[in-house]
Amino acid sequence: MKRGHRLPALAAALALAAGAAACGDDDGGDGGGGADPDDYISELNDAQLDYVNDVTQVISGAPLTNPDALADAATELQEITDSSADEIEAIEPAEEVADLHEDFVAEMRTAATEFGDAADAFESGDQQQIAQAGTQLQTASTDVQTNLQQIVADMNEALQN
Repeated sequence: MKRGHRLPALAAALALAAGAAACGDDDGGDGGGGADPDDYISELNDAQLDYVNDVTQVISGAPLTNPDALADAATELQEITDSSADEIEAIEPAEEVADLHEDFVAEMRTAATEFGDAADAFESGDQQQIAQAGTQLQTASTDVQTNLQQIVADMNEALQN
């Protein structure tokens, strides 16, 4: 019986999305420049929620048991992540978190690149490349998730002051 390919790293994409959607409420005042912090947090949370929903839909869709299905899912995740990064980049950040906002977008773009690289490996059909891509994507997803969580924590801290 041929064992199907299962990529736990694509499930890690859901964890990455959940890690991205963690901004809290702002109790601080307006810093005098940029977007109102409450408006910024609201817009960012809305964009992140959309991202989580889109990623969840891909991951919970068709079974990811062969290289073609994995490639399609990774390509779709790349497109979703790029689109989300564009949407988040277009949000005017509160002045206190402008640099962190840029860092957040950069991490999203890193994730999109990783999904694209994985899709290319899955499309190759080479079993070794597929296995390596799965491991690499899982590691990258964990790294990006950790970085996004830290950025969100830093944003929350900056907006509380």
